Amino acid sequence: MTKFKFINLIDKLFISVSLFLIIYAWINFYLRDLWTTFILSLIFTFASLFLIFYFFNKKSKSKSLKKQEQNDIEKYFFAFRLYPKQKKLELLKSILDNQANAVINNGALHYNVDNLNHVLLIATSADKIDNNNLVDIIENFIDNDVDIIEIVCNNAINLDTEILNNKEIKIINRIDLYKNFFKKYDVYPDTSFVNLHAKKFDFKKLMSNFFLPQKAKSYFVCGLVLIFSSIILPYHFYYVVFASILLLFAIICKLKNFVD
Repeated sequence: MTKFKFINLIDKLFISVSLFLIIYAWINFYLRDLWTTFILSLIFTFASLFLIFYFFNKKSKSKSLKKQEQNDIEKYFFAFRLYPKQKKLELLKSILDNQANAVINNGALHYNVDNLNHVLLIATSADKIDNNNLVDIIENFIDNDVDIIEIVCNNAINLDTEILNNKEIKIINRIDLYKNFFKKYDVYPDTSFVNLHAKKFDFKKLMSNFFLPQKAKSYFVCGLVLIFSSIILPYHFYYVVFASILLLFAIICKLKNFVD
């Protein structure tokens, strides 16, 4: 057994014991029957573990983008947004010249692929694009000899992207721009002038500090003490509640190892 598999097994055992203690404490609070409580706790624990690991395995497999790639997408799109419009068009022209003769004209990039005339527009200055401002962006190209209009933008909301006057509207978001242009042709915006390490408040990161894997042991020990206290001391309900919360924190700390 490799070291990684052994650690993985220990984490699963830790989660199983913590979950069993939570379920046992609550069933025992109502039944006060040792063997009935023990058997029911085992049944509910196994059922819960099956659901938990099924969910986290499915969630892990469904992630299409790795964390590093997500960071790259944000980094390069942020740098691209800071470029002047002309420089954005020149960068995309240098990329598209690999597959078609691209020409910058009338504030847009024109190129031909498979006998279809494309025009690529830059709309990253707007916070979002919706049906209200879509026509304003493409109005200068509706009557031109263009088959496909592509719009590079930050965010598109409730867009009707059907054929408009025999022209197809395609939205290129930050993921499309990164995968189909920057990464595909290995041409990226310059990020040397961008302060990528500017500190900003991140509530999600703040909360994640409460659930660091190394804190699981402390939560578990405190929860275990409260579980035993609920058996021998009065005010059982409050001990069970706080013990459950601490043991749940311990489980979350360990579950992070399966999703990070």
